[in-house]
Amino acid sequence: MGLSAEILAVSPRQGVAGLSADPDHHQPHRRSRASRPRAQDGGAAAGTGRPGLVQRDRRRRTCGRGGQQQTGAEPGAGICVFAKDDRRRVTARLIFFDDTRFYLCSIEGRTLVSMQPKIDRARGRNISRTAMAQACQFSSAAQMFSGSAAAQASCLLRKVRIGGNIDTGPAPLPDKLQSLVGQPPTFTKAQLGQYLARKGISAATIGGDLGGAVSQTLAGNPATYFVIHDTSDELVGSAFPTTINTAAWPSNDLASRPVNSAHVFINRLGESRTGHDYSVGWRATKFEREPSLKGLFLHHELVQPRIKGGFGYHAVAPQPGFTQATYDRLALCYLAASVRRGQFLIPAFHCVLDTGIDDGHDDPQNFELFQWSGAIERILGDVLNPIAVDTLALSTLVAAPVVIAPNPALPASETVRTDLRDGERSIVVKRVTGSLPLFFKAKIAIDADGSARAYHPDAGNPDALDDIGNANSYSKKYIQGQSRNNHVGKGPRDGFYVSATSLQRGDDWDADAYVDAEFVPYIVLPDDFAPGVRLGDLCTVVNLKNNRYCSAIFADTNPDVGEASIRVALNLHLHDPSFPITKLARAGGDRKANYVYIVYPGSRFTPRAQAPHWPVDKIEDIAGPLFEAWGGLAMVDRLFPTLV
Repeated sequence: MGLSAEILAVSPRQGVAGLSADPDHHQPHRRSRASRPRAQDGGAAAGTGRPGLVQRDRRRRTCGRGGQQQTGAEPGAGICVFAKDDRRRVTARLIFFDDTRFYLCSIEGRTLVSMQPKIDRARGRNISRTAMAQACQFSSAAQMFSGSAAAQASCLLRKVRIGGNIDTGPAPLPDKLQSLVGQPPTFTKAQLGQYLARKGISAATIGGDLGGAVSQTLAGNPATYFVIHDTSDELVGSAFPTTINTAAWPSNDLASRPVNSAHVFINRLGESRTGHDYSVGWRATKFEREPSLKGLFLHHELVQPRIKGGFGYHAVAPQPGFTQATYDRLALCYLAASVRRGQFLIPAFHCVLDTGIDDGHDDPQNFELFQWSGAIERILGDVLNPIAVDTLALSTLVAAPVVIAPNPALPASETVRTDLRDGERSIVVKRVTGSLPLFFKAKIAIDADGSARAYHPDAGNPDALDDIGNANSYSKKYIQGQSRNNHVGKGPRDGFYVSATSLQRGDDWDADAYVDAEFVPYIVLPDDFAPGVRLGDLCTVVNLKNNRYCSAIFADTNPDVGEASIRVALNLHLHDPSFPITKLARAGGDRKANYVYIVYPGSRFTPRAQAPHWPVDKIEDIAGPLFEAWGGLAMVDRLFPTLV
């Protein structure tokens, strides 16, 4: 069916004559799966595609609480879409009105769907998701999205929020995931098979025999995209049952639910069941309605409940959205699919694939990309180093007794400073005699400063990384997208403060000028920490409890030591990987002095002109060799042989 459409801006206070809005009647942006067939093999997908705006329907309509004529949009306005099909029937849809309530446009008594509000950064007013989030550019001839594999993943993994709203900017990719996508596997099918055998996992539950290939399109192009869905199981009631992460919740029983709408289903216990072997082409999105695309995508459904939560449809997912067990099994599926493909696949979210297509889905909700990437990194390490990490395998080995040599003598060191504290205790800063790096052992507190979403004026904002009470005056001086102190704050998070770090390149009111705690590992030191040490110098932080370490940069100042960015906490596995990132800074870190900080005077480098000015790979490239030259983990073990 051909469609033409007109888009008009309307207000919740003033309408456009002829069309009415009902503020109390809600219809789902996404109808329940029980009442609507999934787009799958052999069935026509619902929806009309991405219609062009061909001709205007100029009939006058009303929309809003009253019937007054609307002549222009205002802040808090919504957008109505009026479409005329080739039978000249007119339908209308109000995308949304304001930030607090949903209003629906109707014509001739028919109420149509609504969507959650979104803010237009440029104009400071609400516009529809389709006007905000653009579809990723796809070449039908090449059967791939535009850009490098990492660029494609950044577009296809944009955050999906309630109501199907998609972030407009590219998703920041975790370093590990960015280094993998599109590259040949770093492990073999045999190595993965050995891992599965050690863990007692059947390949039949994660997409099928590892010896098989993956599906292909009619043109012979192998599957390239790893699509992530959630099942959106509809629950009755206003709260989630306490059993959703246990075997007692019926939806976790994969044996009793159909799984043929995707390649693999994964429940909240980390169990999986294959619906279609990865070698079988299968469609599970509206984007794939073109037959030539069948076989290009591998689909994964993650069991997730939904409640109405005050909406007219099941829009609300639990927080956190998924369990660590779910992320672990999804990571294993990703490795299995990638090794069968001979290339690390490009991940994508269902909702993002269907951007701009009518009646699109809104999944997956509350998916933590960094948590999943961490699971990939950890399992990949287990696959590549089975003896070093698999305690079960180690316990079965029969080995000759080993004579343990005594630890080398404690290296001579000299004290540099004794007057510092970490908030809990006095700290002694030393250096190994004859070397330049400085080291100390302290607690770790978690810092959110520098992140574009560190602080929000609304203390209850769920996306804020830290409490507004922890923000200093510099981090509350400007607000992104708003005029304050004679400047409009710049940044990707309208309404959030421009959070500052001491290390800066650019305007005070630009969030990109600072070091982002969410993505860049950094530490906090006094500005007079030691002679020769300046902002921008590099360092290494070691977690003595698990021997994990990461390179970092000195990016913020405080009279006390023992503080590091969210990214350091994530890299060191300070908390269980399932711990929500939005709670890390509030959790308070670890008060015990089980963290070693090694600082390299004079190691700073010239920042890039474009953000991020201090790229993580450059930090690692410089600090990594400095750590090894200092003595690495062996030196740490000699200096600090026991935990606190």
